[in-house]
Amino acid sequence: MTSACAGRGRGWLHVYIETKPRELDARLFLACCAAERGFEVLLGRQNALRRRAHRLPRAIVFEKSIDHVKTPKLERLHRLGHVLVVSDEESQSVYTRPGRFLATRLDDRTLAMTEAYYVWGEQQREILAGGFPASAAKFRVTGSPRIDLWRPPLNAIHEDAAADLRRRFGRFILLPSNFAIAIHARGRDFPLDQAEKNGNLRTEAEREWFMGAIAHGETALAAFVDAIDAIRARFPDHAVVVRPHPSDDQGAWRTALAGRPGCHVVYEGPVGPWLMAADAMFHHGCTTAIESFFMGRPTVSYLPGRDPRYEDPVLNTTGPVAEDVAALLDLLARALAGALPRDPVTEAHLHGYFDWDETRASADRIVDDLERIAAARGLCAAPGPVRPDHPVIGPLRRLLGRDRLRPSDPKWPGGLTDAEIDDRLALFRGRLDRFHRVAARRLTGDGVFHITARG
Repeated sequence: MTSACAGRGRGWLHVYIETKPRELDARLFLACCAAERGFEVLLGRQNALRRRAHRLPRAIVFEKSIDHVKTPKLERLHRLGHVLVVSDEESQSVYTRPGRFLATRLDDRTLAMTEAYYVWGEQQREILAGGFPASAAKFRVTGSPRIDLWRPPLNAIHEDAAADLRRRFGRFILLPSNFAIAIHARGRDFPLDQAEKNGNLRTEAEREWFMGAIAHGETALAAFVDAIDAIRARFPDHAVVVRPHPSDDQGAWRTALAGRPGCHVVYEGPVGPWLMAADAMFHHGCTTAIESFFMGRPTVSYLPGRDPRYEDPVLNTTGPVAEDVAALLDLLARALAGALPRDPVTEAHLHGYFDWDETRASADRIVDDLERIAAARGLCAAPGPVRPDHPVIGPLRRLLGRDRLRPSDPKWPGGLTDAEIDDRLALFRGRLDRFHRVAARRLTGDGVFHITARG
């Protein structure tokens, strides 16, 4: 296509990441697509980029959410002249309780400051436009770069890592955990305290629903621990690997499964390689099921003590549902035998929720719109330089306690190394035959990289 910025620079794009295992691959892919088209991209931990926003050139800021709690942060970016766009990484949860999503994930004030809101599918656009009709034109169906990573050819970037996991664990069944409401990493009371702090329990009905969700999560968690014992007894040649959610208390899982041979609790890397390496997966309302479905992996929903109030109807279409251990074991046996066929009707149904184009990546469709925004908002001038932090800045910030990046942070495990970025760029180039001119260099010690096209 002919760019509205043709003959000029595209300006700066800041791509924020909150949870590294969930978002890094997809947002780096988006950054590469933008750099390939002439943008200068800063990619990194959202707090690190926000903290420096006052001394960076005007840019398009690609946020991961615009809920009302973030209003002061977004207002600051807006005052500094940055242009806000968003693709909400929790978008799939709109289908569970649309009213709750509209009340907690969007806000009239934050939408007023937002230039574009990239939605994952037409169904989401209709829900959001219905809730915020004055902003209907801002909701644009593009799909998500994460969807790009779920489907061929890009999901092939996980093949080498998946092979390594199979060597380490042998044949295994995967449980991507989603029980933070029952065993949160910040303590048992954190989910309720946070919901109250964020103003999400304004009515008695909301409080009743939330307390019920906690009780339901605790009951389901106990049932899953029992199910793991049954799985190991039925399929002794398969290990069970629990991959905790970033907000799960990993220690609680390790305690629950202590002394059980063939059971592993491992939280490392993105979930894609784990799905590719596993012979089957089972889950309880975990959005990883969507990724599993699009990657063509055998997927089973296990809903003990089933309660429609706490179910996601979309997640239940990604594979068959078991309501007791006997049914779960039967479905897993069929999955391991390759007898869990895909349903073309389901795939067509999911297309309304998660948009994709067989010939053009969602990330490229988003960059099309970013080019339009850059031209309309006067950001196409050739960008000026952005210099790395002085070598003393990182140690000084840590000494003063202002750098909260911790290697043990479950949302940002191990920090972000040059090798991680370089390895991913090499995978993109090798699998896609793209980005041969794209390069990355570290700018800060707390996880910010400059992504640009050379020559």
